[in-house]
Amino acid sequence: MNSHQEIILKRDCDAIQIPSGTVLILPAGTQVIVTQSLGGTFTVATPGGLARIDEKDADALGLEVTVPTVPVKTAPEGTLEEAVWNQLKTVFDPEIPVNVVDLGLIYDCAIITQETGGTRLPSKLADADEVQEVGGAQKLSVQELLDASGADISSTSSRDAVEIDEARRTKDFDAGLYASSCPNQNSSPTQHSSSLPQVAVDGDETIRSNTDATKQFAAEVELGKKSTKAHVKMTLTAPGCGMGPTIAADARAKILTIDGIDEAEVELVWDPAWNQSMISEAGRMKLGMV
Repeated sequence: MNSHQEIILKRDCDAIQIPSGTVLILPAGTQVIVTQSLGGTFTVATPGGLARIDEKDADALGLEVTVPTVPVKTAPEGTLEEAVWNQLKTVFDPEIPVNVVDLGLIYDCAIITQETGGTRLPSKLADADEVQEVGGAQKLSVQELLDASGADISSTSSRDAVEIDEARRTKDFDAGLYASSCPNQNSSPTQHSSSLPQVAVDGDETIRSNTDATKQFAAEVELGKKSTKAHVKMTLTAPGCGMGPTIAADARAKILTIDGIDEAEVELVWDPAWNQSMISEAGRMKLGMV
């Protein structure tokens, strides 16, 4: 659309005051002039000063809403880091027609792969799906998890004893192997569980088992789920600008549209202080500085 176009708002519209960052509502009938339309936002001049209107409210300006109601993941071209930089080039300061990358506001971009969850035993021999996935791409039996956790097999103190028949409900319970470990194969696990030593887990959970039986019918848990996080360090042209959190939120939302990025953090930093020498050649040309 053409910049500096005069428009009468067709309905009440959410907006953000520039540069304070204060959220406000522009009432229907307000006359505004669009001064910038970049990065999925509109900068408008109102009788009370500049304000930013999000693309989702384009209909208030009499324009078609093109932003999807649900964010769509897009496949990255090249590496994830390159994809993040490309997305950052679609983020703009509402007062400057140069993206935050060419403006020199992005100090660092890192892609971090991290493990999720933490090793623990399934509570009451829960289904394997309920066990948190962590660590390397390996399979551990409950006995191996016991060894890793340092649980005391000889301990008998517990708040909540768990009978062996709970194990029957786990995905990898082998009834045949269990039966071979029972004195009477026609007997139920419950009938014999009282003769098994208790294993204390985290001080208040107990699994009744013996060492061999545990290895035989304990559920196996596959560990190793990972998540990918993008961490960006960004500054502003002026430390006192109240639009910082809004611009950072824009950047984060756009980064999260990249397929393969699970988390995103945009950190506002002030060291080193920004100056005009950080603007790229493309940015300088856009601003008429060369």
